[in-house]
Amino acid sequence: MQGELDRRLEEAQANQEEDEPQVYEINPQVQVQEELFQQSLKKYAEKLKSENRMNLSSVLMNGKSRFEHNKWYFVVENELQLNLVDKEKALLPYLRKELGIRDLFGELAYDASQAEKLASIPYTDEEKLKAMAEKNPSLYEFQKIFNTRIIY
Repeated sequence: MQGELDRRLEEAQANQEEDEPQVYEINPQVQVQEELFQQSLKKYAEKLKSENRMNLSSVLMNGKSRFEHNKWYFVVENELQLNLVDKEKALLPYLRKELGIRDLFGELAYDASQAEKLASIPYTDEEKLKAMAEKNPSLYEFQKIFNTRIIY
């Protein structure tokens, strides 16, 4: 049964690539059931896990989703995760089939505030000392009093 599902998804993907790109619009008549969507997404993530695609599976389970009728907004933490999800061409056809929404479409984005947090984490000893000294400026004075130096 799983092989049949995979074959159908591949056929749908091939047909979609051959046709002209389809333009989707928001359909106010469509209401997505959040619980059904989460179950479908979890099922897809489990399938990815069984294929040893742990990174993408984790991204799908940890990303933030919201809907505006038939438009799925998916926000991830960084650009790498964004690229992983964007390259997964079978995801939307799978969700369309599982949810029974033929005109489901999505928009991907990443949270830039997460990137700023990661950029501010000190990694080297020099960066750690500087970060500690910003919190407690007397650290440099302490170094002078005891005639110590930090070896980098």
